Amino acid sequence: DGQWETKIKLPIISQLRDLEFYREDSNIDWIMAKAKALKNSLVDIKFTGKSNNKGFPETKQINAANFLLQNENEIYDEIFRVMKEIIYPYYEEIVGWNFRDEYPLDSIADLKYCIGINDILIDYIEGKEIAWTTYTFESILDNEHGLSLLFEGTKFLKHASANGIDYESILSRSEYEKYVEDINQDVDSKSLELIQTQELFISLIEGNSTQELKQIINQPNFDINFYYPTWGHTLIEEVVRRGKLDFAKWMYQKGANVEYLLHQGNLYAENTSRIEFIKLINGNLNEVDKNGKTLSDKYLDIASREFTINKPSQLNLYKNHLMLLVKYKAKLNIEERHIDAIEQMRLFE
Repeated sequence: DGQWETKIKLPIISQLRDLEFYREDSNIDWIMAKAKALKNSLVDIKFTGKSNNKGFPETKQINAANFLLQNENEIYDEIFRVMKEIIYPYYEEIVGWNFRDEYPLDSIADLKYCIGINDILIDYIEGKEIAWTTYTFESILDNEHGLSLLFEGTKFLKHASANGIDYESILSRSEYEKYVEDINQDVDSKSLELIQTQELFISLIEGNSTQELKQIINQPNFDINFYYPTWGHTLIEEVVRRGKLDFAKWMYQKGANVEYLLHQGNLYAENTSRIEFIKLINGNLNEVDKNGKTLSDKYLDIASREFTINKPSQLNLYKNHLMLLVKYKAKLNIEERHIDAIEQMRLFE
């Protein structure tokens, strides 16, 4: 079906595994497994794109994997250059804060404290001499959405959030149409049905058609915790992020998993529906994420970084979320570095 997965030994790239991202003593299974694999220099690699009847990836994809094995050091050097010259400035402009103050990137030895390798995706692109390779990372620059770096050999092409790379802007029209054609010819009826179901769900959610949604969810074979790959989450996430909290509560009562739902979404944008929902179901507003941070910890950290920046609307956004958490008796782990921001926000007035 055009999908192959394995692990390859990459002694250099696997060094990107600082405890900030992966701990062997984690109580989260996938983090513990990832930490142990990386300790043994093993990195997850996936081949995707055009399917064939050979039972193994296309030659160009295998060549890309061999190129990676033979040029790992050069690729690592280029990842460092891209992080320092492109990625850091990009996020610093968006956030308005100098990440180098807390996470310096003065030498290549600092790289492992900034990003943690997640997996490598080798995609088949018609007409290219070598398959394109996407490296996905956990990232201190955006710990909610991660980071993807797209390469052709050692040549950097594009960056996006983890699993967010889109080829349309960097392929010619004919190349992109061919790529889409190759992908679509491998979509089986079950995949097409899944895509259509997702579109139906969004339509029903936005149209407040709760009775129709309930009829679908009440079907005997419906998996309420099914993970939709193109969404990157389950159905209840779509319901909560659109503010349909009463229906989300009904889903929760039907067995929908809400673990880490509080920590999903964009911290730099309106996000109160998650807080309101967890309060509605008497959930844990002090739940910690995989890095041991509560939601209030994250807002305090962000506010303490940005309170000197002339962005009152952003600071007010963090204040509103923190005040809502305080209203609902969430714990605030206040550190000395937070004091100036708390005073600036007048959090307790």
